[in-house]
Amino acid sequence: MRRKAILGWGVVAPKSANIDEFGVNLLSAESWLSPFHGFGRDSFLVGQPKFDFREYQPWIEQRFPPSRFNQLKDKMDPTTLYAVGAFIQALGQNPGIEQELQALRGEAHVYVATAIGAFPTLHAASLQYHRAQRRWNRFWAAPERNKPLRDYQANGGPRPPIEDPRDALDVDRREELEDAWFAYWAERSDQLAVFLEELSEVESSQLQGDVESGKLRMIRDKRRRLVQLQERWAAPQPPWNEVSANVLWNIANTPSAQISMMGKITGFVFAPVAAHLSRGVRPELLGPSIPTIEQLPLPTVERTDTQLTGSVIAIDHFGNLITNITEADLHPFPRETLWVSIGPVQIQGLVTTYATVPPGAVAALINSWGMLEIVVRNGSAAQQLRTPVGTSVCVRIT
Repeated sequence: MRRKAILGWGVVAPKSANIDEFGVNLLSAESWLSPFHGFGRDSFLVGQPKFDFREYQPWIEQRFPPSRFNQLKDKMDPTTLYAVGAFIQALGQNPGIEQELQALRGEAHVYVATAIGAFPTLHAASLQYHRAQRRWNRFWAAPERNKPLRDYQANGGPRPPIEDPRDALDVDRREELEDAWFAYWAERSDQLAVFLEELSEVESSQLQGDVESGKLRMIRDKRRRLVQLQERWAAPQPPWNEVSANVLWNIANTPSAQISMMGKITGFVFAPVAAHLSRGVRPELLGPSIPTIEQLPLPTVERTDTQLTGSVIAIDHFGNLITNITEADLHPFPRETLWVSIGPVQIQGLVTTYATVPPGAVAALINSWGMLEIVVRNGSAAQQLRTPVGTSVCVRIT
């Protein structure tokens, strides 16, 4: 018989923000359900999780830069935040388990089943996009911006292959027909064609001069011209500008991925498909099998009170040197006074953008992946420093 041990557990449940409240409520005869009213006034009773992510802010800020909490709060779906909260609770129940999970490295796995996934985010994003598309189509389908529609209304002619919403007797049916009517005529709007030509001219702006400073100048100029274009036409925001990036931030694997990052667990992270496997779904239904797995050795970051030692793990096509030292690793170190050493080169402090570095100079920064990166402005750090993958990188404070 296989034995399993529960070394820590956390709960986010109705009327229960933590394990202690959960235990008290288990002994109570009161209902855990409360009115929903998510569809307006109704008679539904549901279990609303009792949860305030701010309760976990001190734990997060002890281990990560101050910006991490707001990043999670603003971008993550409730499903992911619940998972992170329960994970932090579980670590708190068993002092030492956090360090043990990190020490296990590849032997510590993260499995999370998320049921229907990031439903609140997908619901909100879908409504936002639908409303933006309706506003856009209605604007360009207005007769004053649509000569084909004006001609049709004035002269008759062949009837469009859609029903006129004014003919609908039912309110719901009229709304459906309006969507189709607006979309049909917006596609034929002569004024929309002019707008799109002007938009294309703005979007096709060419980069001038130095790459880094020219890129920032071009972005600012493009934004200014786009604002002016919108104001001149008094048009609503195009629907493609209203697609929420939170949909991408909250894919099915996000809860397990965030747990692995918050706990600095480097083992495998499994998507909700793991839940299906645990319930007996045959693995061959999920895809072809792989006969062997090659486990690549990943370098670790060695730490003392005043120094971190890592290595270059990748070189991108610009020649930038990407290390295995993360932003979280650097959190206790003051960025302005730390020193980064690679071979004979010494770099003081971290810069925030490439544009602040003089041409040809070597600098260190945190890239978009949250990794320490060594760069040469308008050049290749790999070529200039003659640095291959595996080269040691040291960060120290003095």
